Amino acid sequence: MTYNVMFIDSGMLLAAHKGYGLPDKKFDWRKVIKKYMNGFPNKNNVCYYYGVKFDGTSEEIDSADRFYHALKTFGINVRLGGFDSKMDKQKGVDIELAIDWMIEVLDYSVGHSDVNFYIYTADSDFVPLFKFARKKGIKVNLLYFNILEGTGSKSVTTNRFIIESASSATKLGKDFLEEIGMDNRAVKIK
Repeated sequence: MTYNVMFIDSGMLLAAHKGYGLPDKKFDWRKVIKKYMNGFPNKNNVCYYYGVKFDGTSEEIDSADRFYHALKTFGINVRLGGFDSKMDKQKGVDIELAIDWMIEVLDYSVGHSDVNFYIYTADSDFVPLFKFARKKGIKVNLLYFNILEGTGSKSVTTNRFIIESASSATKLGKDFLEEIGMDNRAVKIK
């Protein structure tokens, strides 16, 4: 039996979206997951989404709460870190991901022969996590963007160390972001 665990670094997907200069739009997060994990959600497929607790107007906070509730309704485990507005950066999200990663590695590396981890990220800080999982026999599948000169205000680069430390690496592009685009039940990212 195959077991799949997906980790979504929302900051990376949002940066890629902006890097390509795409307008604010809705993503169907089920499409993001089901592209690699058929049958999600079920006991053999687990997904984690890492985002931030929004700070702003009550309307913005309500919108974020509805968004996270929708993800949970889809069967996604939502983990929220803080946000440092001065640095325009997430805080504590990588630690949450690392903890979940280690728990899943230890849970699935015993008695399971076919385990796949999928991770949407560009963060090379995860290289040691990749190496540890691979030593335990888990296939680490990196899903990444590489936008050096996007039309938007942000660029996303993934260095070779994280690419080389994965079992496989799939470079995603603008077409992927368009493929996971709107449907009537999608939830908006800001």
